[in-house]
Amino acid sequence: MTDVSAADDSWRGLKLGPEFEYFIVDSRTRALRTCPESLRSLEGYGQSIKPEFSSAQLEITSEPSWSLARIEARVSETLDRVLNALAREGACLLPVALVDDSDTRVSATDHARAVSQRLGPTFTANALRVASDQVNLGARDPEQAIELFNLIRRCLPFIMALTATSPVRDGRRNGVASNRLDVYDQALAGVDAPTGFPAAEVSAEPDAAIDYRYARPRHQRGVAVEVRCIDKQPTLADSMACLALVKALVIDGLSDRPINWPDTDLQARFDRARRHGIEDPAAAREILE
Repeated sequence: MTDVSAADDSWRGLKLGPEFEYFIVDSRTRALRTCPESLRSLEGYGQSIKPEFSSAQLEITSEPSWSLARIEARVSETLDRVLNALAREGACLLPVALVDDSDTRVSATDHARAVSQRLGPTFTANALRVASDQVNLGARDPEQAIELFNLIRRCLPFIMALTATSPVRDGRRNGVASNRLDVYDQALAGVDAPTGFPAAEVSAEPDAAIDYRYARPRHQRGVAVEVRCIDKQPTLADSMACLALVKALVIDGLSDRPINWPDTDLQARFDRARRHGIEDPAAAREILE
């Protein structure tokens, strides 16, 4: 069993916490821009407004809640403040999952610099190019956290198929629904990525790479699972739909008659989902069923 006693006081119940990433670009040229220093004076900077790994990115978050309406209102208000401040600097936010190249630098935060140094140049070069919408799911206790992690893990191919938004790379479509995930994997190539807690608590036959890279347990923060496979969505409404999807899966999973999501061939089904999205060229319906 994993020792989660140190995190017992972090369990705050069934809640959703978003992490929405955005690129900062010039309003006229759409070239990437370093985050202006003036944003540091905004209310919520460092809390609901956070610098990201790239100096040309911001992360917008909200206090965790089970209410989607409450989360959307908070995020919308924060976005308004950020957009108004950026407009005064001749900049704006660009909600895309992947940029073709990045001449930006690693953010000046101690955390970003430490990550870049620890994971190396391949990680850094690729991580600067991607953005995502991550969903954190809380739980009432460690037992429910394990249950929810296992549930979301089985749902990852379905989540991936519905949220892939990066079909273009190097200026052209290449038949891949989520090019961002390909670049994300390139960033993590050769990186030791542990599952986060013993395999016996995850599933009988865990896949370490997918457990960590696309759905990460964060019990030390009272989080059952951090869903990391979701591409950056083009609008706030689409981002909120991703939270709604996770909420719906949880409501069903905790119900008396939940959907029986399969736990076999997870990697193969996930790979089909990231390549094809909701398209089903073989007419096999394996992604959506």
